Amino acid sequence: MEDNSIPRDKYGKSNQELNEEKYLRLFRDNPQPMWIYDLESLQFLEVNNAAINDYGYSKEEFLSMTLADIRPKEDVPALYEDVKKTWRKYNKAGVWRHLKKNGELILVSIISHEIDYEGRKARHVMISDITEEIKFREALQVSESNFRQIFENNITIMLIVDPETAYIVDANQAALAYYGYSKSEILALTLYDINTEREAIREPLTRAQNSEQIYFEYKHRLKNGIIRDVEIFATRIMQGTKPRIHAIIHDVTDKKMAMDRIKLLGNAIEQSPVSVIITDIDGYIEYANPRFTETSGYPTIEVLGKNPKILNSGHQTQKFYEDLWNTIKSGDLWKGELLNRKKDGSLYWERMIISPVQNLSGKISHFVAVKEDITEEKAMIEGLTLAKEKAEEANRVKTAFLNNMSHEFRTPLISILGYSEILKEEITDEEHIEMLSKMETSGKRLFETLRAILEISRLEGGKLPINFDLFDIKEVVEFQCKMFKPIAEAKNLEFINVFPDKKMIVSLDKNLFVQIINNLLDNAVKYTKEGQITVELYQIPLPSIEDVPQYEVQLSVKDTGMGIPPDKINTVFEDFRQVSEGYSRSFEGPGLGLSIVKKFTDKMGGRISLESECGVGSTFRVHFPIISNDQISGVANQGTMPKEEVTTGSVQKHSILLIEDDPIVVDLTQRMLAATCDLDSAPDGLSAIGKVHENRYELILLDINLGLGMNGLAALNEIRKVPGYQSIPVVAFTAYALHGDREYLLASGCDDYLAKPFTYTQLMFTINKWLDKKS
Repeated sequence: MEDNSIPRDKYGKSNQELNEEKYLRLFRDNPQPMWIYDLESLQFLEVNNAAINDYGYSKEEFLSMTLADIRPKEDVPALYEDVKKTWRKYNKAGVWRHLKKNGELILVSIISHEIDYEGRKARHVMISDITEEIKFREALQVSESNFRQIFENNITIMLIVDPETAYIVDANQAALAYYGYSKSEILALTLYDINTEREAIREPLTRAQNSEQIYFEYKHRLKNGIIRDVEIFATRIMQGTKPRIHAIIHDVTDKKMAMDRIKLLGNAIEQSPVSVIITDIDGYIEYANPRFTETSGYPTIEVLGKNPKILNSGHQTQKFYEDLWNTIKSGDLWKGELLNRKKDGSLYWERMIISPVQNLSGKISHFVAVKEDITEEKAMIEGLTLAKEKAEEANRVKTAFLNNMSHEFRTPLISILGYSEILKEEITDEEHIEMLSKMETSGKRLFETLRAILEISRLEGGKLPINFDLFDIKEVVEFQCKMFKPIAEAKNLEFINVFPDKKMIVSLDKNLFVQIINNLLDNAVKYTKEGQITVELYQIPLPSIEDVPQYEVQLSVKDTGMGIPPDKINTVFEDFRQVSEGYSRSFEGPGLGLSIVKKFTDKMGGRISLESECGVGSTFRVHFPIISNDQISGVANQGTMPKEEVTTGSVQKHSILLIEDDPIVVDLTQRMLAATCDLDSAPDGLSAIGKVHENRYELILLDINLGLGMNGLAALNEIRKVPGYQSIPVVAFTAYALHGDREYLLASGCDDYLAKPFTYTQLMFTINKWLDKKS
């Protein structure tokens, strides 16, 4: 009978029955696999649809199986062991391996609880397939391990940073080596500690949190204090649940320096005052700096991709450009000058250097041309060349003028001085003798003035050669003092010499030194009215060189003349300057004597000094090095200066030919030599050559300027060809007497030189010297 006391629904089911149906539906339709198994036999008592679908067994198959049937054989012992240990009502087991009907092995996690199932002890099991989760975890572990290895062992500097605090939470080995910190030291630092600009780091950290990746540059300070430039690539990552910044750091110090150098080079080229163009291997322009545009008129945009031949003016030949191209293609540097054409058609000169540029493999990839506009320089050089040519022409004209001046002044002076000398010997009237003396003095003054002017002109024109020779300076000074002593005594002046007993060998141009001593003595005599003139020679020791004693000679010329004011001390060495000048000057002369002394002394490496006091007198000192005995090399005895005395009796009517076109000179010479020589004359070169063919002369006096036709040197060349005249002494008998003329004439074949005007003594000394040698 039905129990009416139990509540039932409209279908007659009790609440218990309804609950059982509800729970059965929840079990059967649950998406999570479930089953119920007998605790003693492990027999499946019930399975839901999800288990049937996931494992592939039908319900009937499941209910005929035990838990051991869905476990790999090797896991069955562990299953039984686990069942024994499972005493709790509710149990959450670990990870188990289950086999599906198709043989697929899956990983599952199990939650079970003990129930009473139709009077039997059983467990309700819920199964979760965690195969993919386990695989993901394993992959994640591998990934994390790989990342850790990549992070730790990477040669790139890496840091992991907490974006909130800026603390460094991890650093790889490369970072430790780079910054110089240990692991513990660097993990105690923040980015503020290594970044030189502390306040600038917050903004990039914020950006890195909000972006996938950012890039920025900073300067980092290493542990040793060195500052390095770095570039940073920062990426946001998650470390578990915590946000982190993964920073990859590259040291770009060297790169930055290289870039700075490249930038500097670029700026230098851009701002260069010369044009720079770069072409490819075929000569097409890839770059042109602003100066190129300024110079050529072509904007850069117009010349890119074009050949520099757009600048050709047609001035250079095709061969010129072929040689240029062949030079640079072979890898050599090319230098040269080109006349190019600007965009507006005007021409301009450029000095150009083209150099090949090689790539890393050593092959030429480009050419660089550096070009300087030299148009103005060319014009200046052209002007200078023209000016130089004009100056050289003017110098040639000046030289010719000086030679002519010398010749034209000296030639008439021959008659003035020569005839004066002869007449003084023949006239007995005292008044006439006095007149002749004054005429002779005026002639000599004119001669000395001419000589000084011509010498200073030659000196300033660079036409004064220096011919150094070894000689005894004491002997030369003694001889010149003998010449000036009578002049000084004629003015009632005492003339004192103080010389050493030994020779004093110097290396100087003797002719220039003679002019130095003559000008100093002439100056002393001229400016001294009373008192004395003292000439002294001293040997002064100098510092030794390599333990070899060194000396210099000091020539001192002291007078008791008018003296020189302090403000005129330097003036007296200038050209054409005297202590008293203008209309009120006290003494005659051109004012060149001391200027010549100074210039000649400087030319020969000496030095001159002056001490003077007004009303007391002046002392001039000239210093030159003395040549030691070891330096003389056999020049112990040099030729002596000519003596003033001439013994006319030693000349015995020798036959002499005078080649001279001036009849006055011929007449004067004949008068001077009438008592001692048979003098024949020829007015020109041709007649002289004829005479030497017909006569035998012992000596020839040869004028150089013979007027029109053959000159003296040409005549000499022909005379030397005449048999017997190869060694006949020939004396240049000329008014060309500038410094250097003597050397030139001797080098041209003359044996000696006698300048016009000459004295009887000089003429006789020269003739006797050569005729005595010949005999």
